[in-house]
Amino acid sequence: MTALNQDHPKTYNSEPIRRQFETEFDFLNVFERNARRFANKPALSDPPTGRVWTYAELNAEANRLANALYADGVRKGDVVSVGLYNGAEFVFAYLASQKIGAIFNPLNYNWSPNEIAYAFDDSRPKIFIFDAETESVVAKALQTAEFPPAQTVRVGAPETVEIECVSFEEFVAPFGCDAPPKPEGVSIFDEIARLYTSGTTGRSKGVPINRMNEVMSAHEVAMRYPIFSDDVTINTTPWFHRGGFHGGMTPTLYLGGEIVILRQFNPSTCLKCVQKRKVTILLGVPSAMTMVARKQEKAHADVKSLRLLVMMGSDLERAVYRYLQGVFAKIDFINSYGTTESFLNTFLDSKDLPEKAGTAGRAAYDDDVILVEPIEDGWGSPDNLTPKDGKTLGEVIVRCNSKTAYGYFNKPEETARKFKNGYLYTGDLAIWDENEYVSIVGRKDDMMICAGENIYPQPIEEAICGCPKVSDCIVVPVPETTRGQALVAYVVLSDPTLTVAELLKFCSENPSLSSFTIPRYYRFVEELPYTATGKKQRFVLKRQAPDDLKAGVLQRN
Repeated sequence: MTALNQDHPKTYNSEPIRRQFETEFDFLNVFERNARRFANKPALSDPPTGRVWTYAELNAEANRLANALYADGVRKGDVVSVGLYNGAEFVFAYLASQKIGAIFNPLNYNWSPNEIAYAFDDSRPKIFIFDAETESVVAKALQTAEFPPAQTVRVGAPETVEIECVSFEEFVAPFGCDAPPKPEGVSIFDEIARLYTSGTTGRSKGVPINRMNEVMSAHEVAMRYPIFSDDVTINTTPWFHRGGFHGGMTPTLYLGGEIVILRQFNPSTCLKCVQKRKVTILLGVPSAMTMVARKQEKAHADVKSLRLLVMMGSDLERAVYRYLQGVFAKIDFINSYGTTESFLNTFLDSKDLPEKAGTAGRAAYDDDVILVEPIEDGWGSPDNLTPKDGKTLGEVIVRCNSKTAYGYFNKPEETARKFKNGYLYTGDLAIWDENEYVSIVGRKDDMMICAGENIYPQPIEEAICGCPKVSDCIVVPVPETTRGQALVAYVVLSDPTLTVAELLKFCSENPSLSSFTIPRYYRFVEELPYTATGKKQRFVLKRQAPDDLKAGVLQRN
């Protein structure tokens, strides 16, 4: 006992609550409670097939898979990797892993064979459950990996069989729906999920999620959206990323709502699902919401049930907000900023709009989101904040003890670089105002130097996207002898009649662009590289730009 405790003895016996909190405060206990009290209520629905699982039925399917995994040798702390589209088997696998204490590890189904093989070698899963549509890619990954999973399970029927494995139905068929053996020694600090970062700057890193992180992420959503047991949610983003996973799927089950499956994003399918299942909350990135709105202007689907649009992944710009507000009248809006490591950390909601559109909002209730001096290859002090003047750049650092495990799996050097002083150093650069509304400007590694000026791409991209004939834009540097770097704008057109001369005139007349921030080179493209969560992958085009310049495909102003 410390001297402090001797001077101030306990006024009650805290051992029972400590023991209960550390061993029972988890997502699974809440879900199984919901399976009893909401037994006959829809938990999961798949509109294309018409299949609906009640909470009791969903719990039974999770038990069946958990029993199959346990019989296959999967135990507490083992990794269950999945490469699945949004679907019932994804949810079954998540819950089944929880029930036996395994680590649920959803992988990006769009990854290349080498990326999947890297994840196998990094996490070394006991089993991999994958979608038949990815059979060819998975087959190559299994051949490439040094530590492939011992068991593979296929969901669906492939066009061509390339992997000798068992089907999902065959894997679970021998087993009943009784609860599996409970794991021993459970703690709120146990890793229960491992998500890989989206790869905006290169190779993905495994992010451990512990049991407490799961619960508190659900609590964050319950408070901020909010979400209730009578809500019906549909997520346009993949569940393998944290925004889709903890932003929509898990809190819906935690609160007793209904998840509507959208296997892959399609605006028409999305609207049909909203109408058929009376969806109340629609989640996705702003660009996806814009596509849904454009389709709605033609389709006129019955979306009166919608009460909330939840967005994440990029800023909600004023023009986009105005447009969405015009299409979806009398609906509330939320936009949020966060990371795989720390979940959602700032929120911008309807009471902030339209005045604060374009900002990332303010810190979540339980989080500290502050701006410090951006130091290259270093860490600004949390005690030395940048001025709240709306113009001084700082690095965004986040403290959110309940939603992060403060580290990466198997990456001690990366952990030491990103987590310091009790904060996550995000690498994002921003400005903030006197009320601490944060506006993301770019990343430390996105900074460009042109004629001695430090330039960040996001304000330039936003200005170019203000052109009525432009749909999207990414600005990157390319080496140049005279100025060090020149700016290149990769532009997606909404009107194919736009010329470089016309776009240059627009930029020259834009008051937010100075002479040195107007790109020198332009290339009109069909699409831009994004992560699955809607974040721009500037590094892809940064690598490509020198080759494009050499090949003569960049047009000069």
